Amino acid sequence: MNLHPIIVHFPIALLTTAALFELLSFFWRREELGKFAWFLMLTGFIAVFAALSSGEQAGEAAKSIGSLQAVLHDHEKAAEWVRNIFAIILLVKSLALFFAHDSTQYRLAISLLLAIGMWFLVRTGDLGGKLVFEHGAGVAPELIIRK
Repeated sequence: MNLHPIIVHFPIALLTTAALFELLSFFWRREELGKFAWFLMLTGFIAVFAALSSGEQAGEAAKSIGSLQAVLHDHEKAAEWVRNIFAIILLVKSLALFFAHDSTQYRLAISLLLAIGMWFLVRTGDLGGKLVFEHGAGVAPELIIRK
């Protein structure tokens, strides 16, 4: 059973919501919004590992299909970038929260990193969508309608 389509939506939702709360905390300067954004980032970051693991399993089945190789490779690399960037964001955000560095420099650094992280998150999702909706990855062969 391919769990990747189910699991992958958790980090997408959690990290996107975290970015929104971080944006709100940036403009409203409300500490509890920033702490909630950190919690969402932490849970989203943990969920990224589940998505990567389930994606590796799903990808193994797709690797035998030659036409998927390039998009699958780009999807995997983009997902790794999501993991890496959000690791850095989580580290910077943790330093800012736990060492009371609520400075403009930290806020700007976190905002810039979040913009980059969200771009990679959207890119990863777009490539995953292409794998399914343009190439039929994970779809039963009898359900694929060829043009």
